[in-house]
Amino acid sequence: MGRRPAGRRGWRRRAARRPAQRSPRRRQRRRPAAGWRRRRHRHRPGRQRHARWRRRQRHARWRHRQRRLPVRARRRQGHDQRLRRHGRQGRRDQARCRHHGCRRHAQARRRRAGPVDQWHSGHAAREQLFLQRCGVRLPGRGNPLCRRHHLGPGHGQGPRAGRQCDSDTLYGYATADSLAGLAGDDTLSGKGGNDTLDGGTGEDQLAGDDGDDVLRGGANNDRLDGGNGADLLQGGDGDDTLYGQAGNDTLEGGSGNDTLDGGTGNDVYLFGRGAGKDTISGYDGTAGKLDVIQLGTGIAAADVTLKRDGDALVLSIAGSGDTLRVASHFYADATYGYQVEQIRFADGTTWDLAAIKAKVQAGGNDSESLYGYAGNDSLAGLLGDDTLYGRAGNDTLDGGWGDDQVSGEDGDDLLRGGLHNDRLDGGNGNDSLQGGDGDDTLYGQAGNDTLDGGVGNDTLDGGAGNDVYLFGKGAGKDTISAHESTVGKLDRIQLASGLAAADVLLQRDGDALVLAIAGTSDSLRVNNYFSNDATYGYQVEEIRFADGTTWNVATVKQKVLAAGADNDTLTGYAGADNLAGLAGEDTLRARAGNDTLDGGAGDDNLYGEDGDDLLKGGLNDDQLDGGAGNDSLLGNDGADVLSGQAGNDTLDGGAGNDTLDGGAGSDKYLFGKGAGADSISSYDGGASDDRVAFGAGVSEGQIWLQKSGSDLQLTLIETNDKLTIRNWYSGSTYRVDGFDLANGKHLLEGQVEALVSAMAAFAPPVPGQSSLPADYQAALNPVIAANWK
Repeated sequence: MGRRPAGRRGWRRRAARRPAQRSPRRRQRRRPAAGWRRRRHRHRPGRQRHARWRRRQRHARWRHRQRRLPVRARRRQGHDQRLRRHGRQGRRDQARCRHHGCRRHAQARRRRAGPVDQWHSGHAAREQLFLQRCGVRLPGRGNPLCRRHHLGPGHGQGPRAGRQCDSDTLYGYATADSLAGLAGDDTLSGKGGNDTLDGGTGEDQLAGDDGDDVLRGGANNDRLDGGNGADLLQGGDGDDTLYGQAGNDTLEGGSGNDTLDGGTGNDVYLFGRGAGKDTISGYDGTAGKLDVIQLGTGIAAADVTLKRDGDALVLSIAGSGDTLRVASHFYADATYGYQVEQIRFADGTTWDLAAIKAKVQAGGNDSESLYGYAGNDSLAGLLGDDTLYGRAGNDTLDGGWGDDQVSGEDGDDLLRGGLHNDRLDGGNGNDSLQGGDGDDTLYGQAGNDTLDGGVGNDTLDGGAGNDVYLFGKGAGKDTISAHESTVGKLDRIQLASGLAAADVLLQRDGDALVLAIAGTSDSLRVNNYFSNDATYGYQVEEIRFADGTTWNVATVKQKVLAAGADNDTLTGYAGADNLAGLAGEDTLRARAGNDTLDGGAGDDNLYGEDGDDLLKGGLNDDQLDGGAGNDSLLGNDGADVLSGQAGNDTLDGGAGNDTLDGGAGSDKYLFGKGAGADSISSYDGGASDDRVAFGAGVSEGQIWLQKSGSDLQLTLIETNDKLTIRNWYSGSTYRVDGFDLANGKHLLEGQVEALVSAMAAFAPPVPGQSSLPADYQAALNPVIAANWK
């Protein structure tokens, strides 16, 4: 509409000379009354005449064009006119006319059409473009950004090209085609024949289908699928995905990080400088297949480095960031179908699969991961923090320099950590682990293993099996931390030559056994050795010397109970033990059983724990704790602290100013001449019978009783020894139930106050008298005799 009709010169000038039709709206200056709009539309002859004139003009122009066109073109124009009329009536999504005559005429045209490809266009966003043998060209209106091209069979041969800036879909024939997508995100399908497909720019999808095809992705990220046949796939620029499928294909990713999958057949992967970071991810389980990586010109064997990352092979080119990763190449020792059989260089040098497997086992100066195979391998990490895996077979693994992780896995392996702080894991089998220098961690795991930490402070764990731990001078401070509950296991500490039994000192530290070498700072600690009296699975059953001398568990348990001149910690077992601290500030723990503990010289700590124990503090200021059971606590010399705890205990502070606490139970406190100034500080709210027993040579006339604050104080007038009962006047729970003399007389708790009141009238006698003065006796003897009975 509105276009200049062909052959009608002067039409615009003649139309301009026509008198202009004035709108009726312009004549109406004032607002009309109600109902004017209905009247106005009912009476508008001028506007109606104008519309009829416009229709006549359009028809005249169309008739003029029809007269100038051949018959076939007129028919096409009629068809196009009907399409536009239907579109104006709201049927714009239909691509064909529903007019009966149009369908009939279109059928006739298809019958008469020759081998000429024309094109149709639909409308709006659903517009599609079909190339077919219709002999009709319908120019239609719509969105020009998306076209779909279809090259049907029998339409002739030769190149087919999409539109610039469109997203095209091109289909080939059964024979050799050449398809070019040009710009846009195109989809090209070669169908049968040896086709050439070029995606051009855009993110294209190319499918060669059958035949020996050439697929070029062009720029951007493309997807190429060769299909059947021996195809050549070239990704071009961008991160492309190439699938060779069946046949002997050649795949070249081009620049960008590409993914290549040759599929079945003997495929060739082209790679060189500037190729980016490509990945080969394909599987072909066909027996005898031969996949090849072909390297570009200018790349020598010395420029290529092969590494293994898990089961993947990684090929790197020196001086560039380009890498080619073959996923799962080494799966099942490179026999499962993911492997590439050869790497070829432009000069003819070829690395077969055996050479590839050997090269990835060679260590370098970097931090590397080296893997063994099912056979007997030898791996050396050299410099760097390396990770070595022996896999199956009897392997030899050497970490070299760096903080290495060495894992023998299956087989009887030899593992060497080398320098620095290494971690060695033997895995299954009878392995030999050597930590070397540094603070190493050694795990023997299953099997009868031999562990040698070497120099440094090492941690050793033999795991299951009968393991041997090597130790000697210069080994440092090592720790065995292993548990195995297998009945009949036999772990052993093997001491190096030059060490005699006299050179080794055994000590117990809590539940740990500590083996020390005289004259050195070297020590070997066995954690939890004595757990459950060395029966819980943490113990090492033998300590063996180079001369054949052997200490078993029973010998070790006895040796750790013998103290020396130093500050010792001695711990008993479930039976009746005899612990002697000797010199030094010792700690003795009896555990269960009726034990005897003697602190000896020094400020000692004695713990009777369970059982009816005898605790002797010895010299100096000692602390004695009876624990459960009916214990006897003897402080001996020094200012001792005695705690009876539970049970009917006997406490004797001995010489010195001692503090006594019987705890729960019916306890007895021994006191006599030479005892010093002792104090009883006890609280017992139970139905017990606590008593103070005076030693021989003490009579009732020699004991002076007096109140001192809230305490009760008893003084032997002959020696000035004093016994103070704390908080006597604070309540009955702090009191003892009575006092006993060696001559058989007793003083009860309730009779104490009578003596205290009577003696309060006199001053305490002067120390050193064997009896009270005569005037004291005259007043006090009747009271003393009435209460001491």
